[in-house]
Amino acid sequence: MLEMAFDGPIREVALFARGAWVTRRVDVPRSLPDGEDVDVVVRGVTPMAERGSARAGWADGGGGDIVLVRSRLVVPERHAPAGDVVERVRELERERERIAIDLRYAAARKAAVAAVVPSPRLDARWRPIDAPGRVSDAVAAGRLVGELVAEVDAEIVELQERQEENERALERAQMAARHARTADRVGAAHPTTEIIVRIAAGAARGGALDVSYAVAGARWWPAYAIRFRDAGARASWALDALIAQATGEDWSGVALTLSSVELLRDARLPELASWRWGRAQRPSPQGYRAPPEGLEELFAGYDAAARGLRVVRAQNAAAPLRPGPALAQAARDQGEMFEVEAASALEDAEEVTEMTMAFGRAAASSPPPPPRALPAPAAMRAPPPGAAPMAEVLAASAEAPMGAAMPQRAAGAGGDHGESLRRRMAKAKTAVRADVLEGVPPPEPIDADAIEPADDWLDFDRLVLPSMDDGRRGRLVQAPGGADGELARDAAARVERIAAPAHAVDPRSLPSAGPQVCYRAEAPGDVASDGLLHRVAVAAGESTAEARLVAVPRESPDVYRESHLVNPFATALLPGPVDVFVEGALLTTSRVPLVGAGGKVALGLGVEDRMRVAKNARTEEATAGLLGGKITVDHTVTIDLASALGHDVTVDVFERIPVADEKEKEVDVELRHAVPRADRYTQVDRGAPLRGGYRWRVPVAAGGKAQVEYVYRVTLPAKAEIQGGNRRE
Repeated sequence: MLEMAFDGPIREVALFARGAWVTRRVDVPRSLPDGEDVDVVVRGVTPMAERGSARAGWADGGGGDIVLVRSRLVVPERHAPAGDVVERVRELERERERIAIDLRYAAARKAAVAAVVPSPRLDARWRPIDAPGRVSDAVAAGRLVGELVAEVDAEIVELQERQEENERALERAQMAARHARTADRVGAAHPTTEIIVRIAAGAARGGALDVSYAVAGARWWPAYAIRFRDAGARASWALDALIAQATGEDWSGVALTLSSVELLRDARLPELASWRWGRAQRPSPQGYRAPPEGLEELFAGYDAAARGLRVVRAQNAAAPLRPGPALAQAARDQGEMFEVEAASALEDAEEVTEMTMAFGRAAASSPPPPPRALPAPAAMRAPPPGAAPMAEVLAASAEAPMGAAMPQRAAGAGGDHGESLRRRMAKAKTAVRADVLEGVPPPEPIDADAIEPADDWLDFDRLVLPSMDDGRRGRLVQAPGGADGELARDAAARVERIAAPAHAVDPRSLPSAGPQVCYRAEAPGDVASDGLLHRVAVAAGESTAEARLVAVPRESPDVYRESHLVNPFATALLPGPVDVFVEGALLTTSRVPLVGAGGKVALGLGVEDRMRVAKNARTEEATAGLLGGKITVDHTVTIDLASALGHDVTVDVFERIPVADEKEKEVDVELRHAVPRADRYTQVDRGAPLRGGYRWRVPVAAGGKAQVEYVYRVTLPAKAEIQGGNRRE
């Protein structure tokens, strides 16, 4: 079969809340050989690609029939060094360790030299004392110790300077390695995945072939930037994405698609079962089918041959014999492997067993000679109970001829000698077979009804047939994840640990019943596989903006600037951070709430320092009713606005009056007077409804003042009082 290899570049990436769907394009020649299938091999795919996720299709709708798509992990034959940036980091780390060792050694030498204390010892009586010479020697020794300590100090200072330089260089190298591309970090030879697409024999089979696969270890957050111009009347929007990926392959110049849904979420519609009286419902069909009956009968011949194929193990009489594959594993554990040809394996094993039993019974009838050390096979076992130890049998057979170790009646030339020996061998063979069959447990079958099919069984690349000694033989099982699975899990965990930026909201944290978005980038983007955040431009738009001034005197004496904008994109906007620029300068970083297509966004721009607001209130209390059974409390509130701006503005003043509880039916609150006229305000547009709210739109001239005044009355029983006092304002 013809095999053609291509290095298909990454053309498109669909990034989900977690994970990504990567598409590579391969240009297959149209002039393929006729009469045979062709395997198109796409090389250089990351080893973190999920098994069974590979898909292939023709981009132009033409080409030949695709009959098979599979993947395989390719490991280089020899180890190759990592990239230059990684080798630089490792070299600096080794240098750091050497410097640390030299510093510890220098410190130890300094401590040892400094501990030397010269002493003239002028009290020796057994020899004449030269006091001046002894003192001069002590002074010279002290001077020598000082010079040695000074040399060690200079060496320590030099090592410390080298250590500081190494730390700075290592920090730079680590930063360069983190920002380097994947090819620069892993080097030339590293494990990769190859995706094989088989094209059926036929004419005109070439064209643009798209090969796609799923990878983990990627996520994103939405981010925005708004630039105001024309005195805040127009706004330019920039929809960006903060992307972090550690998939093992760099995305260079790829078409990006961003989605807030999960990559592996099941999007099939649920099947709603109907309830009917008196009629049983047919069970829903499943893709899983139980194995056929009589599956174990297919392996009857293998089991019979495996039970007959036995090799006796020495020095381990308690261990039972095992079938061929298990015996081979035991032999490998001992360091020696018996190679038995398949055609003569059963005959050789039976012959070894018969000879062993004959020697064992012959040796049991007479005392054996002194044993002699011989190299015994590593995978032999002792004969059944009643026979001599295997070492003594082998020693006896080596010391004497075959007839010398047998009983006298068997060693003679009687006519029944051959027949008797054959009967003994037949009995020994039967005994060994019974012992073997008794010690080898049969494979435990798997209950087919206990298997619960799951979606994981649709991953056909992971389905394999187990070995013949496995109890699940004859059935497809899932192969355990290898190194590629470990790499994918580590990459996903590394990306999951990334701290979210300020005001950023993870698309996965949004309710599944809420709006889901899909953004398509207008220009190709670059995202390196380094596990760091990369800001990629997705889309741009223009919208009108309405500047407003907002005051809430009950909460603050400040006046705030707001801008009301319209969503310029055709899709909803997810919550996320927004950088606000005014006349090219960064003003603040705020947060965009969740807004639908065509919806409005109220964006806070900070405090307007050139305006102030002051609130004053007075209270009057009086009795009411025929017999004075009620109390009325009138609250007169005035709000003064002062502007130092050079142009006329309009300020939205928000206030709230008390609201009587539904249980307090005898308490009444009403707004009696308001100048200018007040409008009720429920705050539904901000997503936090309230009661008792009012709004005034107050025009303020340039450098002028304005005032708002309103009066509300609270009527309550004379024996009652508002909690905290009637005079509240």
